Amino acid sequence: MLDRERKLHGNHKESELVLEKQVGTTNKRDVNASGLPAGLVVLDAFTLGDLVYLGAMLAALREQVPGLPISVVVGEIGKVFPFFETIGVSRVQLSVPWDDRRWYKRPMQTIARLPRAAIDLRSLAKDSVLGDARGDVRHLVVATLAGKRIVSSLSFEKWERLWGRASNHIFVERRNWLWKLQDQLGLPRTAPKWPWIKVPAAPPKNTTAPPTVLLSPGGSGELKKWDPAKWQRLASILREMGLHTVFIREPERTPSVLDSEEQWSGNIEQLASRLASADLVVAIDSFVGHVAAAVGTPTLTLFGPQLPELWKPWGPKARYVIVDDFSCRPCTQRRCVRPGVSCMDLLDVRVVADAVENCFSTPAAIT
Repeated sequence: MLDRERKLHGNHKESELVLEKQVGTTNKRDVNASGLPAGLVVLDAFTLGDLVYLGAMLAALREQVPGLPISVVVGEIGKVFPFFETIGVSRVQLSVPWDDRRWYKRPMQTIARLPRAAIDLRSLAKDSVLGDARGDVRHLVVATLAGKRIVSSLSFEKWERLWGRASNHIFVERRNWLWKLQDQLGLPRTAPKWPWIKVPAAPPKNTTAPPTVLLSPGGSGELKKWDPAKWQRLASILREMGLHTVFIREPERTPSVLDSEEQWSGNIEQLASRLASADLVVAIDSFVGHVAAAVGTPTLTLFGPQLPELWKPWGPKARYVIVDDFSCRPCTQRRCVRPGVSCMDLLDVRVVADAVENCFSTPAAIT
């Protein structure tokens, strides 16, 4: 029973308690501007999910040193991430070799593009401190070619860690980098700001209307996806429970049985506002769940090939469901070694529906 509760709830109370003990209640202090660098430039040229958790660190740092210029250097994917400006952080796009997802299969082209990226980074960073919250050897290479020292969370303990893969939850990994950066700047350690994404105030909710559950079946990685017919069945069960269901539609989604369901679509900024207005977000392991948590909305994540202890949305309002007994997890394959009986194939609709009901029946889950 306890194991089942952990699967359904999956909150980070224990981790957050440790965080409080380690940080304490540090008051904001005046910092001598002459003791700070000309600015901070953070290189984070990978996924949107990385940027969600980086933002929590920079939001805390911004409150600590309001006058410090902070920029985030992003790649092709990150250019659509709109939320840094709300905390006084600028976003700069840099062309990096790994914008091409097959960069490792074209080594000569990748090597040829590195000097250009290094020149651009040197021009951007100048007298600023350079940071690497992800801890990726590719960032280190570009920084080295640019002649810049970098405050990085990079670890050489494990091979996979060189590529930014975390051994702790992504929030904890980024928090540890924040503390390392604060130590470097001579600042007291503070807790990250979570939730941190700000959205325009929504109209007051109609108290007589049924709770709204946003369903998000889309995301990157085919092995993470759940059968559209199961999503449709889940929506039907939730409506029978008296809930209002709306699907978040991906712009490039292929036609499916979900086309007959009520849907919503928009850009990332509009998505954050829509998520903030929902009572619960049910999503596969994807960017949507992390943004929902970052605006303070309760989430239920359907996990398959990845480990929830590393990747579930952060916070006490985040829960998950998962099918046990898959020794191949975590999985980085493009094709499942157990087709037809994969970790997502065996995830039952009724289990997910019960988890949703549990979310609404537990007062601490949805506030």
